Amino acid sequence: MRTLTLYALLLAFGLLRPAAALAGESSFEAGIGFGGEYNDNVGETAHNKKADFVTHIKPNLSFRHEGGRITLLGTYRGDYQFYTQGNAQDDYMHYLNLSLSAEVVENLFFIDVMEDLQPVYTNPARGDVIEGDTMMDMVNRNTFVVSPYFRLHFSDRTDARFGYRFTDLRYSAGEGRHTFIPGLDGEYDFNSRVSLQHALFAEINHALTDRLSLTAGMDVIRYDVEETQTDGTDPSLTRYRAYAGGTWEAAEDVVVKVQAGPSYSMPDSGDSKMQPYLISSVAWQVGRSEFGLSYDIDYYDDPQTGGNSQRTSYGGWWKKSFDRSELRLGLAYNSYDRDGSTDEYLRPSFSYSYDFTERLKATVSGTAELSQGSSQYGDTYYANAGLQYELDEKSWVGITYRRKTVDSGSNGRAYDINRVMLEVYFAF
Repeated sequence: MRTLTLYALLLAFGLLRPAAALAGESSFEAGIGFGGEYNDNVGETAHNKKADFVTHIKPNLSFRHEGGRITLLGTYRGDYQFYTQGNAQDDYMHYLNLSLSAEVVENLFFIDVMEDLQPVYTNPARGDVIEGDTMMDMVNRNTFVVSPYFRLHFSDRTDARFGYRFTDLRYSAGEGRHTFIPGLDGEYDFNSRVSLQHALFAEINHALTDRLSLTAGMDVIRYDVEETQTDGTDPSLTRYRAYAGGTWEAAEDVVVKVQAGPSYSMPDSGDSKMQPYLISSVAWQVGRSEFGLSYDIDYYDDPQTGGNSQRTSYGGWWKKSFDRSELRLGLAYNSYDRDGSTDEYLRPSFSYSYDFTERLKATVSGTAELSQGSSQYGDTYYANAGLQYELDEKSWVGITYRRKTVDSGSNGRAYDINRVMLEVYFAF
């Protein structure tokens, strides 16, 4: 983690009166998990498979401070994996999120600071990381954001905000295996595919009724990418975007959200182009059933190039609650446009949980990641089953079975993995 975060936090605190910064309520929680896992293919290879026993240590920390004129939140989850027989390199997964919102001048001037660290797929068309997946074809992404802005209140129903946002986005230098402490210099430091983003933004919001609120805004974003692509082109660009939309509570259990507009990109290398921008969703509830639909056209960073291109995503889900169980079905589609080529994935999924008693719970889930004729990646299938027993409100013991099957894509790699883990978790 870079010192930028520390400097920004100290600046925000320094701009506030000490009494205001310290006032309020704070909470802190910590926990630790221990697991023993058998993995029958630690190298994720089709031939010459090697098995190993893996020891997992999983720290979990969270804190919250709210009061005065600041809100400070932080969470960390780690998974430290040690291979007993040395058939794979020890692995370390980190999930960190820190955020600070400071009201520097009451009801007028604010500063938001955020730091986020998590593994992501090297191919952005794959979407969010599937729970329990291995680190193959992943890198760590670290995002730091600081945003000073003004907020103006014209009436009880209308307000506006405008300001500046700086984003420092970077990735670990290597795939798969990562450092014991994130951000250390070495093979997997965070100096790869660095993107520095500068944005000016303005937005106005108006509550037309108690159920309908409208919004409109625009922003100008400059993307400076430190590394050129393999063909020598520079992925840096300037983007202009305007949008309008709103949120409508159509009924007590129905919420519709839409935000759309044009986006104009001017790359340093290549031709300028106009593209649509859209964020939309609808969610509703009928009895014990919940439904959701979404359709997005937005820009996402590419871990392989450091560039920023358009991704189209749409999907839907349905969740049904029963007396002692819950069923969820989902379907998602992602399409990512990278330098004229398109990667597409279809992802159907399901999960089911059943409570045998108040303490004993069983879960089963499955996900298929289907490549729609895209690039080097083939289809991947995930299956999980688990049993968990609560020792008390915050501690539990469980056993989990995971299977991952990869069909061969154009890279010629096809393999499967079976993993069984027994673990225990204590919170204090």
